[in-house]
This record gives sequence, C-alpha cells and structure tokens, in this order.
Amino acid sequence: TSIYVMNADGSDIQQLTRGSGDVSPRWSPDGERIAFSQAGNLAVMNADGSGVKIVMPGQSPETAPLCESAPIVGGWSPDNKHVTYYEGIPGTTGSSGATPRPDRYNVCAVDVETGEVQVLVSEPAGKLHAEPHWSPDGKKIAFRDDRDSNCFPGSGSCDYEVYVLDLETGEETNVTNNPALDIEPVWSPDGEWIMFASNREDVNFDLYVIHPDGTGLQRVLDDPEAKDSYPSWR
Repeated sequence: TSIYVMNADGSDIQQLTRGSGDVSPRWSPDGERIAFSQAGNLAVMNADGSGVKIVMPGQSPETAPLCESAPIVGGWSPDNKHVTYYEGIPGTTGSSGATPRPDRYNVCAVDVETGEVQVLVSEPAGKLHAEPHWSPDGKKIAFRDDRDSNCFPGSGSCDYEVYVLDLETGEETNVTNNPALDIEPVWSPDGEWIMFASNREDVNFDLYVIHPDGTGLQRVLDDPEAKDSYPSWR
C-alpha cells in the first residue's frame, strides 16, 4: 500500500510513497508534513512526499519496550511537534510451546525531531487503549478504551468507551458510559465537543457529539442503511 494525495474534487491524484506498508496518513496542523505508519515504523514526510524520516523505528513485538512497536498513527499535536499513536500488538496463545503474549494496545506520543517516545496510557495492562486524538489546545487526548469489559476479538462482549487524558495531571476521564461500541473520537476545532461513532441505537453505527465532561450527548447523523463512521471536523 502507498500514500496518495488529491484535490477535494478527486482531481490531480499524486502518489507520495511507493512502499509496501504505508498506511494511516495524518496531516500536520500547518499542512507542511504528513505522519504515517510505514511497515511497522512511524514516519514523517514533507507534504510533497520528500524528506521521509523514520521518527520511531518499530522493534519486534516480542522484545520491544512499551510504545516501540506496531504504531498506528492518531494525529499531531497542535504545535506540529509531536505525533500521537497507539501500538497495536495482538496477543498470542503460546501454542506449539511458545510463551504466550498478552494483547498490547497502548496510547503513545513521539517527538518528531528528537524521537523521544512517551507512554501515555498503558494501564490496565492487556486492555485496548487506542485511536488517540489531540485536543485543539494541546492539553488533552481523547481515545477509545475497553477497560470495563471482558473483551477479545470476535467475542461480541466488548464495551468500548471514550476517555480523555489530561496531559498535565495524568487524570483519565470516562466520557461515555454505555454498553455499546463508542469508537473513533475526534475533537471539534473549538475543543467544546468530541464526535464519535457508536452502535448504541443502530447496529450500523451513527455519529454522536458529547462535551468532554460527558454532558450534552446528541446524535448528529443517523443513516439506518449505512455505517456512519470515521468522523472529522472542518
């Protein structure tokens, strides 16, 4: 897979990368750079595809420290200096005599100039902490979490909730509270709302907004024939 850009009307398609595992591209707020996952690494390039730089070299899931393997890009900090991501390492059962490995889905950030990695959310261990998105003021990160359910892929028992991490205090706030899949949180440009997808009222998912303190829940898109997902603000 490679990364392309095009105009909003679909014209002028340009190929930026020619790798075999270039995915989850995210524009920097100033529009100058693009962060993306590159075959197990986290990379940054200029908007025209030049100057590719690996800022977090991914290590083997078997031996990597927390947040240093299998990055999936979430987004940039408002000051264009950091990228938040989550590491997605599925667990193993230990068949054939191998040592079992628990799931490892942690929220992380990296300084794109120095490569310094920060582990932001890793507890409870073995739970899914994913899909981080930076607040417009740079002080908080919204993310998806399953810490309150006995969840494993295909179980049908997952209870994903939206959480917010305060980067200054380390406090984590449970924003949504519903036995459904609340996923893909993104901040509004003014920081007053978080939009997310949920199947709480429609098995195909609808889009909702909620204040970061958990108040003001509203369903804003309801299409019973389609999956309303991957929200974005402009």
